Amino acid sequence: MTRCRALLLAGATLGLVVFAISRLSFNVEPLDLLPDDLQEVRGLRVLMEHFVGDGEMLITLESESADAELLEVTAASLAEWLESRGGLVEGVEWRPFWQEDAGAAVEIPAYLWFNGEAGALRDLATRLAEGESEAAIGAAMEELAFGIDGLELAQAAYDPFGLLRPPAVGADGFGEGDRFVSEDGLFRVLYVAPVAAGMGYNEAAAWIGRLRSAVGEWRQQETAVVDLVVGYTGEPVFAAEIGGGIQRDMTASLIAAAVLIHLLFWLLHRRVVPLVAILLCLVICLCATVVLGSFMVGELSVMSVGFAAILVGLVVDYGVILYQEARVGSGSFVALRRAVGPGVLWAAATTVAVFASLGLSSLPGIRELGLLVALGLSIGAVVMLWGFGPLAAKLGRKNPMPTADVGGARGRGRMPIGLSVFLVGSAFGVLAILGVPSLDPGFDVLRPPPGAADATFARMGQRLATGGPEALPLVIVAPDFEVLVERSDEADVIVTDLLESGALSAATFLPQLVPSARRQGANAERVETLLREEARLVRELGESFESEAVDLLQGVFGAWRGMLASERRPVRPLGAAAAEEFARAVSEGGESVAALGLLRIAEGRATQVRAAFAATAGVYLADWGALGSAVEPLVLRDLRVVFLPVLCGLMVMLAIVFRNRRDIVLAYGVFVVAAVSLMAAMRLAGWGWNLLNVCAFPLLLGTGIDYTIHMIAALRRHDGAAAAVWRGTGRALVFCGVSTAIGFGSLAFANNAGLASLGKVCALGIVITMIVAVFLLPAWWRLLARRSRRGV
Repeated sequence: MTRCRALLLAGATLGLVVFAISRLSFNVEPLDLLPDDLQEVRGLRVLMEHFVGDGEMLITLESESADAELLEVTAASLAEWLESRGGLVEGVEWRPFWQEDAGAAVEIPAYLWFNGEAGALRDLATRLAEGESEAAIGAAMEELAFGIDGLELAQAAYDPFGLLRPPAVGADGFGEGDRFVSEDGLFRVLYVAPVAAGMGYNEAAAWIGRLRSAVGEWRQQETAVVDLVVGYTGEPVFAAEIGGGIQRDMTASLIAAAVLIHLLFWLLHRRVVPLVAILLCLVICLCATVVLGSFMVGELSVMSVGFAAILVGLVVDYGVILYQEARVGSGSFVALRRAVGPGVLWAAATTVAVFASLGLSSLPGIRELGLLVALGLSIGAVVMLWGFGPLAAKLGRKNPMPTADVGGARGRGRMPIGLSVFLVGSAFGVLAILGVPSLDPGFDVLRPPPGAADATFARMGQRLATGGPEALPLVIVAPDFEVLVERSDEADVIVTDLLESGALSAATFLPQLVPSARRQGANAERVETLLREEARLVRELGESFESEAVDLLQGVFGAWRGMLASERRPVRPLGAAAAEEFARAVSEGGESVAALGLLRIAEGRATQVRAAFAATAGVYLADWGALGSAVEPLVLRDLRVVFLPVLCGLMVMLAIVFRNRRDIVLAYGVFVVAAVSLMAAMRLAGWGWNLLNVCAFPLLLGTGIDYTIHMIAALRRHDGAAAAVWRGTGRALVFCGVSTAIGFGSLAFANNAGLASLGKVCALGIVITMIVAVFLLPAWWRLLARRSRRGV
């Protein structure tokens, strides 16, 4: 290759690498790994898209030495500081909206009267009618004089008509103060909205870094609370942790695998040129797969990032086999291609078929993994055979395999047969006694180890008492508000029945918040009648109560007046603060609208509660804990519906490749022995299956067929001669098995538990498959070949 061509190739490769890096992005949303037709997934998607997907970051402040008032001042100071940093945040919410805007405190109750059932407003109109209103004022005065309950006294002092207590809210009023501050006041939460919505994990990490710097500058100035503990959690923090962790794991594993594999190649062959050439072809293959795959699937999911480790091992195999056979044959590229090319292409075709079959999986994440591996192997076989092949032939002629390297009588005798019997018998014995490895369908394997964000989030739940393991969101979705009203009313009946039966210990669910043109139309005339009584009611209140009571009444009536004048139907809360708070429970976006509630489930009644909502259209419990039991049947279905047909398809392909029943049986024998041995080893090691490492099965099938095709092809070429087979393909496959195991083994140190388990299981499975194919298969082949010659 001339220097000019080498420079052009290096430049093109560098450009491909840069473009591939620019296209590399990870999807850290675990729901995208699951089918949308699962009820559990639909509920969580509604929750995430309508109520959690706004990218809020949560900053927690905690102190043991400061009092509640000082910590409140500190929270206000931090909120003001962050909002003063231009372009850093969209806004900071650190206390309930009615404390920010006193006028907004009356708008939500006024809306609930206006949007509620007609009977409730009729009762209010009766209470405010002339003569009745004076009686209500008298009752409130008597309660102030003789009442004991502090909350009731406070309500009677400024709200004698009960305007802030529509029936939907109850005696405790409307509010979410516990979102911001703990009961003792020594723990506070600030909700920080980013300037840019929908950030990726890299953008989120950069924004979090700027935010932390700003908080650090504020702490240098704000020293009133000496022991102030600042925590960070929320969607951007989790996204940055998960996505950044995956990227680090992938980068580290690829670098470690590439370095170790090429070091191993150097130790065996002591040649720089083939080493660099194989590395270059591998880089081209990986980058081309990333580029094409990004156009086909978009962002890579957490489950599909393992494709890179698979390609590193399998594609390097093709190059090593070509180089090793070139050293043995010492012929032209045409001769090398005729000798080894069919094995490489058929091995690639069968492995591609295995991984392409994952496109039939019920799980989108596994489908994506299969697509990327199939695509990468197709590219890798072409690049290695026609890109590296000519160079391998040339280098093989310059560096032929010395005769002294012949391995003697490797594989001969009865020892491999005895080892085969011992291996299979031991494996079946272990499985018979201990059982097969169990399947864990949970999602913990898709997350990194609990970090600071997890600890902060858990601490927030403890201090604010805002939930718990049995507190679940209830989400209702519909195409429009009128359908949402109907579904919310149906859900309300179910919630009431569950409360009465004791299955729910508490419920925060207000179907009256869902805008209803029907209810508002029925209430509009009565509201107009009440507005005409405002002057009289103000006069009566002013004679007995302070101005706060009058202001409250005028605020409610003013809100009603604005709702009647609004051109938007159905009416929503009009003020900015009230509208923002309203959006926390009722959301309208995209092609659907949704409502949100919170149910506290009594101990041991979760199954009953889930079943109660299962048959109601558009009503879901957003329960992450239920995903495991929902996914497990899909994984088992894939093992039955996907892998079994693949085995049948591969039998047809192997028949085309080998045209020999003996070799087909041997190929499947390699897979069965390796699979049983792997499961026994996993059981002894205490490992189990999960959503990621279950992909080891198709990988084991693919590599097993790869190694089997190469080995049987070599046995045919050399008529079973052990020395010749070992000298070429045998040595190459040992290197391939060790190098592939290194590629996967590098994932074993990943922070992500799923990737680590995938790496360990695949590395072990590859080593077992290589041992069976290289050291046991030749003895099986010769034994059957001898019997065939004898006519047995």
